[in-house]
Amino acid sequence: MCQAAASLNGELTLLNQLVRGGLVDKLMFSVWIDPGPSYSSEGLIIIGGVDSRLYTGPLLYVKTTSDMFWQIKMIGIRINNGDVLARGSVAVIDSGGDGIWLPANMVRLINDRFLRFVRLNAANEAIHCDNVSKLPVLHFLIGRTSVSLGPEYYTDRVSLTSALTDT
Repeated sequence: MCQAAASLNGELTLLNQLVRGGLVDKLMFSVWIDPGPSYSSEGLIIIGGVDSRLYTGPLLYVKTTSDMFWQIKMIGIRINNGDVLARGSVAVIDSGGDGIWLPANMVRLINDRFLRFVRLNAANEAIHCDNVSKLPVLHFLIGRTSVSLGPEYYTDRVSLTSALTDT
């Protein structure tokens, strides 16, 4: 589901082809990921709209700021109920992955203020699973909305040589 500018050789993207062919009405797609505790990686891509049976509450519509990526503007990130940090950041929505990529200075700030992570490799750090509940809630400020993630949503429990949790 790439943006039109990211298509190869100027070809129409899949979404553009579906709209042009009359198979869907709207140049729109939505992603539903199973929020259940099973961590089953189940989900759906709904092409041409949304399925209101899969969610409650309002949807957040955000304009993209790039023709190449599903990039949006963020007002900032708030840790717990503290100050707004990383003001004027951008975020790239990658519904094909399960990572949350934060600016390096933000990761250092969370690490310094809350817990000492153990570096596993260049891309991953870990903490003992017993300490996950001590991690902060991250509030991503997008438009007039705050999208909040508790540590249970941005950590993965993995089996390592000891009881560590991958962040």
